[in-house]
Amino acid sequence: MLYVLGAGSLLLCTSLWLADRLWPLPLPADDLARVVLAEDGTPLWRFADAEGVWRYPVSAEQVSPYYLEALLTYEDRWFYQHPGVNPLALG
Repeated sequence: MLYVLGAGSLLLCTSLWLADRLWPLPLPADDLARVVLAEDGTPLWRFADAEGVWRYPVSAEQVSPYYLEALLTYEDRWFYQHPGVNPLALG
């Protein structure tokens, strides 16, 4: 019985992995706010995204380390201690 369960689990995981490779889900398009720049790089005009929200891509270096610390503390205080999914938070 244990062999059947193990083989079934392996078959399911392999099928899901193969389906993901053959028919991947479409990724959402970047719906960011647009900025029109002058030749010297200064912003001339800004446009909000389709929902009217101002979304600008920034790198982690452009954001205050205090903000990143507060965000991680609020969202997932064990962010650096787990491999991507926190098993303690699932229970």
